[in-house]
Amino acid sequence: MNQIARWRDLDRERLLRIGRELAVMAGGSIGSVLGGAVGVRLLTGCLTPAVYGQVALAMTIATLSNQVLFGPLANAVVRFFAPSQEEDKLDVFFATAMWVYGRAFVAMALIGLLASVIAVVFLRGWSVLVAVTIAYATVIGINAGLDSVQNAARQRSVVSYHGTLGQWLRFLCAVGVVYIFHAATGTAAISGYLIAAIIVLLSQTLFLLKIFKNSILHFSVPTATIVE
Repeated sequence: MNQIARWRDLDRERLLRIGRELAVMAGGSIGSVLGGAVGVRLLTGCLTPAVYGQVALAMTIATLSNQVLFGPLANAVVRFFAPSQEEDKLDVFFATAMWVYGRAFVAMALIGLLASVIAVVFLRGWSVLVAVTIAYATVIGINAGLDSVQNAARQRSVVSYHGTLGQWLRFLCAVGVVYIFHAATGTAAISGYLIAAIIVLLSQTLFLLKIFKNSILHFSVPTATIVE
């Protein structure tokens, strides 16, 4: 009887934990949807249709480049986090992840430089927008990787919080930049997106350091080992 009661208590605790996670995820999804709806209304109110089309095109470029380069990396983070944690090798995991994402950052920087040069030659007036878009794509790619770590670590409330925060900040910062600099341009709007993404990145980093501080700051893995 005691064993049965213990099992019931465990099942109740598990159900409560699952219920809390579902509630947090649902709340985050609702907050993100509301943020998107309100944000689009604010942004379309201060940009012309042509300029908003530029923003939509820039977002498409950022999303595609993110999926091609950073998407597989985020999947790899989810795949290898649990085995690394089980084998007590999170220091190696974070060292390797930093090494790989550092190379991805360099690749995106080179792509951004090349795209900006092409824009200067063939698309006058688009060079700055292209550069800011590539920078934004890079930051949200790193954000996706940190989200993957938090998801793998079952810190879903943190992921939900940052998802909602990012959605609201993205549009608020875009509108803020447009009004502060009196520049209703695609470059101003995407610059606001970039500022919001950087704020979310800083917040994600602080949360990650709080949870995995020892593993992140005290790794000692030779570069040759990482490459292998």
